[in-house]
Amino acid sequence: MLKTQFLALAILAATASAEVNMDTLKAQVDALAKTRVTGFLQGRYEYGLDTSVIDGRSSQVQGRFTIKRGRLAVSNESSLGDFSIQAQYGEDGIKLIDAYASAYDPWKVVRLRLGSQVLPFGYEVGTWGSSSMEVIERSLFEQAVFSGEHDIGAVLALTKKDGVFQFLDAKIGAFNGTMNVVGIPGLGNTANGASQAEFDDGKAFVGRLGAKVPASLLGADLAAGVSYYYDVLTSPVDQVYDFAGQLSNTNTTSHISTGNLRADLKKSILGVDLQAGGKFTDLGSTVLRGELYTGTNVALANGAVYDPYSSTLQSDSSKATVTSNKAYVRNALGWNILFAQNLGPVNVAARFERFDPNTDIDASGVGATGSNTSIADVAWTQISGALSYNLTGNVKLTVEYDHKTNENVGKAFAYKAGSDNRDYTSDVTNDKATFQLQTKF
Repeated sequence: MLKTQFLALAILAATASAEVNMDTLKAQVDALAKTRVTGFLQGRYEYGLDTSVIDGRSSQVQGRFTIKRGRLAVSNESSLGDFSIQAQYGEDGIKLIDAYASAYDPWKVVRLRLGSQVLPFGYEVGTWGSSSMEVIERSLFEQAVFSGEHDIGAVLALTKKDGVFQFLDAKIGAFNGTMNVVGIPGLGNTANGASQAEFDDGKAFVGRLGAKVPASLLGADLAAGVSYYYDVLTSPVDQVYDFAGQLSNTNTTSHISTGNLRADLKKSILGVDLQAGGKFTDLGSTVLRGELYTGTNVALANGAVYDPYSSTLQSDSSKATVTSNKAYVRNALGWNILFAQNLGPVNVAARFERFDPNTDIDASGVGATGSNTSIADVAWTQISGALSYNLTGNVKLTVEYDHKTNENVGKAFAYKAGSDNRDYTSDVTNDKATFQLQTKF
């Protein structure tokens, strides 16, 4: 009798232990199910019609193989929060472009996201995914003014999706303002692993307010948005080339403000975007998008995002050497229109765009003696045509041709350091053909 009771107790204990283990296992499985590993890779062959077109390390390279983006992301989402870590491999090494955590309020009306993330500006910067673009690159304006598309900061976003809120898109954030893309030490990145680290106490404020009308009301999807970017850079500089007229002590002839300055330089960009699309024929969906940017940009002489740090390390190998880089303040204007037509597995796209990095200097003044202008002040027009074929849902082949023309200015410039001078008094050859194979999971 005692043996029977002992055996029954042992069976009950084993069953209870198994139930506990199963509950633990179920919790672990549920947690893993919410964790996603995703990524994509864009391998390319680029061919320039001139040896100075391909932006490689050598100005004499006419054709090259390259990996534009190779990304791997790990993310997890729970009922009231999420996180994501995404690394990118490209020509400039390995970078951590996303590293953020998010929290929702109990009613999921808003979300707070803190860390390295996409800037909530416009459509092609804040919404257009790099693996879903109809053309292979964002616009010339975006590549110059919002290079990298990411920064470290905090964003508050409207997430409620019922009632009138389903038609609204509202985001506002504060960032370091350096277009930060954090590098991994020891892999060729600048500043011992931190590219364009924070260099002043000012913060960039960025926001977008968008609205959309569903297809059921108009017969087509229609969306629009207004964005604004504002930052004040307070970095010591030896000289400011102030084409926008922000500083009162600037020499109006040469646009130079000299001396050991700690100037407040304002970078402010206004953007307006519009998207329309729908399936109007049996051939497939049609997309029409447009975006306009205007405002004041603060940059280096070559138009790159302003950064007072050099790639030279101090003797203790812990901090980047602070240099007195010259700051250029320019009023800029850019716009683009994109048309795309889906034809089953084939997609055809065309984009027309214009980028003027310095609207305060006309074409004849660019390159004039004493103007302190360079190729970074030349205005560009580009027409891009792309043909894509989806082999599967995850593999896409794209062939694109970019016809890029410059305004005729008064001088010959080197296209980049080390290259031969090219005569920009007339249009120079800047056309490029690209073949891209993209795979994602």
